[in-house]
Amino acid sequence: MRRMLADAGFVDVSIDVKPQSADIISAWMPGSEAEKYVASAYVTAVLPSSTAPAAAQDNVFAVPPANCCPPPQSVEATDGSAKKKAKPAA
Repeated sequence: MRRMLADAGFVDVSIDVKPQSADIISAWMPGSEAEKYVASAYVTAVLPSSTAPAAAQDNVFAVPPANCCPPPQSVEATDGSAKKKAKPAA
């Protein structure tokens, strides 16, 4: 994955496997040993603006840190109606 990101022009690539990843994945299919082949990880990288295609530059957004901001209580639909959004489990 690191090489694919680098080949696509990303720099400062960081892949950090989540510590509890194997435990979670082994619970999905006990006895399958899937945790030996699959992992959950945090992947971050920077795409310099000089190498980013124009479409990618238009879709840049920031994600607030976990527990930063409460989720919105409703979401505006494209037809103008508001829909209730489920609250995440604590």
